[in-house]
Amino acid sequence: MEFGIHSVAGKRKQMEDRHSSQVIQVETKNGKETLGLFAVYDGHGGDFAADYCAKHFTETLLQHPLFPNDIPTALKETCENFDARLLEESSKVKTYSGCTLNYLLVGSQCLYCCNVGDSRAVLSRNGVAIALSKDHNISNAAEVSRVKQAGGFITHRGINDYMSVTRALGDLDLKGHKQKVFPCLDLKADLVIATPDIAMIDLQPDDEFLIIASDGLWCRLNDTEAVKLTLKTLRQYASPKIAAKTLIKTALSMGSVDNITAIVVVLHRQELMKDVTVHGGNIFGSFQRSRKMMEYDSSDDSGHGRRLFLNEFQNGKGKEISLLGKNPSSHNDDSRTSNKDTCKTSSEASNHKKEPNAWSRFVETYKNKLSKRKE
Repeated sequence: MEFGIHSVAGKRKQMEDRHSSQVIQVETKNGKETLGLFAVYDGHGGDFAADYCAKHFTETLLQHPLFPNDIPTALKETCENFDARLLEESSKVKTYSGCTLNYLLVGSQCLYCCNVGDSRAVLSRNGVAIALSKDHNISNAAEVSRVKQAGGFITHRGINDYMSVTRALGDLDLKGHKQKVFPCLDLKADLVIATPDIAMIDLQPDDEFLIIASDGLWCRLNDTEAVKLTLKTLRQYASPKIAAKTLIKTALSMGSVDNITAIVVVLHRQELMKDVTVHGGNIFGSFQRSRKMMEYDSSDDSGHGRRLFLNEFQNGKGKEISLLGKNPSSHNDDSRTSNKDTCKTSSEASNHKKEPNAWSRFVETYKNKLSKRKE
């Protein structure tokens, strides 16, 4: 099971996102099966809750007596019991930290998505985005109704003018200490809950990949845009790690300032990467080490960036292959990137012209690698 993970703090001073990933063998009613366990935890109010979940949630789930024979029940009970445990720990260390959770269990025949909060998971099926989770925030009418029934109110800033996410693990101030924090309100129930939404999806032959990411990505890219960009990146580089990085770079270039974590999981459809010309291994590493060659730029209106071109020198014939973005004619197009990024790209292009030796060394290295492969 191939996957790639990338995580950045963005413009925030503190990194509160966490993630976990694990591929295990489990005994089921039908014999042994491989399960991939992937999760994103988007923290708020500090990193204590997200850090605690990343360290202990998977371990707690695997110890549940109904796992793996009744995964939905095991997930639901683990979320609720783990939340109670996290609240106790939060009280001990005196923190009101909380975090969202989006947890995927990927088997050979089906997958389970467990969601608490506004992190999101998306499946690409034959290039079409399929949402695996619904965001739990103040844009969700059912969540707003539940909060009001509990005695809370909603403003443009969130619950009680306080927080926009409506389900989370932790958040002692909106659960056990809610009446202390809001003494003037008659609160009948917890304003934020840890009850998960759990979806089960049967996998199909044309399922390509999964994306799990915190809301810092989804505030700038919708499901379809993320799937199209990831599909293009996988076809170019055959690397889910590069696909995750590209998603985050694109969201940042479009103005996201939040922490962002993205996980890309490639499913059983390997033919989606057949047209790759440059893979993510040593050749791509050599290209990155050529100092001025590989600055990402999102000036293309699609947000996919520009391409640089090489000569492949295969069978004595020059063959053009793309490494980033769209086409060389787009280098002077209008850009949605900042002036700083545009100046940086222009400056590096100028420096590149002054350093033909660096380019020559890379082309020579590439030719040698091709000749060795033929031998």
